[in-house]
Amino acid sequence: MAQLLLGWGRTETFMPAAHTLLTPLRNQPGDLIRTLGTYLDSESSLNETAAVLGVHRNTVATRVARIKTLLGVDLHDRDERLALHLACRAVLLEQPEQTPAGR
Repeated sequence: MAQLLLGWGRTETFMPAAHTLLTPLRNQPGDLIRTLGTYLDSESSLNETAAVLGVHRNTVATRVARIKTLLGVDLHDRDERLALHLACRAVLLEQPEQTPAGR
């Protein structure tokens, strides 16, 4: 399944859409794309996301609130979550490995 999604996620049409979807998060303090990807990977657990990123739980909560505002999304909507999760995965796979997100 992962190979199927990765193959689809790297298509000529998906990558531009993923970048466009996440554009409002770029150049924002707190590495919001990585935060969102980690949050979605962690099944919306603020504690687990904080542990993975090496930041406080409240920092994650603040970032997630900013993400929701900047993107105008409802993270309880499964279709929006899926689109964002796939976009984050695709965009983050393009980036070199990073140290913990901007504290």
